[in-house]
Amino acid sequence: RQYVYQSSSQIYPSYSSTAQSLLPPFMAAIGDLESDATFAWVRRERGETTGFAYREATTLKIDGEPLYQSRELETGASSR
Repeated sequence: RQYVYQSSSQIYPSYSSTAQSLLPPFMAAIGDLESDATFAWVRRERGETTGFAYREATTLKIDGEPLYQSRELETGASSR
């Protein structure tokens, strides 16, 4: 199993739709994971993505392929 973790050093207060539009967009990458999330986690087994989680994100990619995309900041998780 391979686990990839990402977290930004910036902490934001609770979001409202107005506050979301004022936040600067940023993307960070670590290993094969790329996201604008304040926290992101991906589980891979034998090279296959088997689960992921994100907090306050619009984009989560692994190996350049989107796992999750949204127009609004959201928090969620999925297993495959």
